[in-house]
Amino acid sequence: MSAAAPYITLISSLPRHDVLFAEQQTPLSRIKLNQRLTMLSEHHRQQLTLVEQVLHWDTWPAAMPHAQVVQRIRAHLQQIEAADVRELIHEKLDLRTVIGALRYRLRQTQQASSQPPSGDWAVSRYRDVIVRHWHEEDFHLSQAFPWLLEALALMRQQQTLQLEQLIMRQAWQTLNRHMPEDEFSFMAVVQYVMKWHLIERWNRRDGAVAQQRFTQLIRSALKTVGSTAHEHE
Repeated sequence: MSAAAPYITLISSLPRHDVLFAEQQTPLSRIKLNQRLTMLSEHHRQQLTLVEQVLHWDTWPAAMPHAQVVQRIRAHLQQIEAADVRELIHEKLDLRTVIGALRYRLRQTQQASSQPPSGDWAVSRYRDVIVRHWHEEDFHLSQAFPWLLEALALMRQQQTLQLEQLIMRQAWQTLNRHMPEDEFSFMAVVQYVMKWHLIERWNRRDGAVAQQRFTQLIRSALKTVGSTAHEHE
């Protein structure tokens, strides 16, 4: 393993994924990705596990209280050593926080008057700004997130697919902004794995939508058959 390019063999073995929505499936399965990732040092495997646990909570207990989730994220972040990796994670958490705050406020306004969450409710550099500007449509954050009002409009219109595309597009662009100078570094591996997750998530959602549409078509066809049979009785 070269000190200048520690993961040249690993990165070179990974199929490229340059476009988010054009991919019909992940470039390789998670099993094969894990096999490639065994080329990481033990230390970097542990670091990558922390990164994935911070950003992907599916492996955490579903009943874990939110306050405990926040505490665990903070604890994991403190253990992630690379400054560039931490900065990337913070940007991802910022994105997640502003979207979560929009959704939370919209649900509240549909029920009663809206008030910001209290306590340590998010791990984000914009948490306090959001609270201070809770009653402004964009939380006073349109300069940092120019797409925020578009996301809010899509939420109000219940355009879930378009909203999901918008959010994932922003997440993808965030990853592209953090392209490492060394394309064979640990940061490059982290970025690849994060992109893999985005593609996998989109395809999983796309597959679920397709299955839902197929089920609706079957039900519609069965109703039509039933109606036709009844007409001929």
